[in-house]
Amino acid sequence: MNNSYPNENPPIPKKSLGQNFLSDRGVLERIISFIPEESPGLVIEIGTGTGNLTQFLCKRFKNVVTIEKDDRLVQWLLETGRIPENCHLLHEDVLDVSFNSILRPFGENEAFLTGNLPYNISSQIVFKLAHEHSFIPSALLLFQKEVAQRVVSDISSKSYGVLSLVAQHFYNVEMVMELSPNLFRPRPKVVSSLVLFKRRKAGPKARDFSTFVRVVKAAFSQRRKKILNSMSHQLKISKKVLEGLLLEAGIEPGSRAEDVSLENYVFLSDLLSSKRFCCGPSDTL
Repeated sequence: MNNSYPNENPPIPKKSLGQNFLSDRGVLERIISFIPEESPGLVIEIGTGTGNLTQFLCKRFKNVVTIEKDDRLVQWLLETGRIPENCHLLHEDVLDVSFNSILRPFGENEAFLTGNLPYNISSQIVFKLAHEHSFIPSALLLFQKEVAQRVVSDISSKSYGVLSLVAQHFYNVEMVMELSPNLFRPRPKVVSSLVLFKRRKAGPKARDFSTFVRVVKAAFSQRRKKILNSMSHQLKISKKVLEGLLLEAGIEPGSRAEDVSLENYVFLSDLLSSKRFCCGPSDTL
């Protein structure tokens, strides 16, 4: 028995766009099962692809906005009638669209976010989610496993870094499912992982997120060096002054970046903000 949707001759996936389509009904149903019950009535899907996940989302949510960049796929989706009535197809690059602008026409304040993310923009989507966290209480995003590990990693682990801290600054994150390469067309070379994001109601948050990002990027700019050396160079602060700030934030100057907690990075970020040592935007990878 074929457990996939008939392909109806969809466009060939573009490697340049990182396209890998998922069509197994059982897997799609399992993905949907991880959506929190308390989710808003509107969902934003990143990457419509061939519309297989979209159709499941349309059964679960009152309104679906699905965003697709590929001209060929947009034309094919419209011609084949694969877009249900409660689905709104947005022909845009997701990185050029604000989630807030999508919400307004529906009179909604929040939306659930989901999507099978292309590898080449997955880190940028995490940053975008962090910046627009006030509109997205939860999200379910499919990454290549290596990126997912960076998102969910804890302090002192090999994968812990900028992406971990940016994601966990606003969200509790959990890897909930792994998907074999055999489930995708074309078959990727790596395993994929589904990550559930739930916005944190409590916990440390920096006064200025852009400063926080500058701080963690400076700390991880040279992972093998002591944090005092790497940050002093990147932030252009004297080692003597920075050593005092690190100690005030509860950070041992001889530590390495992966051994410093989110809480301590937030404390240090706030100190630098208040003393105006670190300012200006630096909020992308």
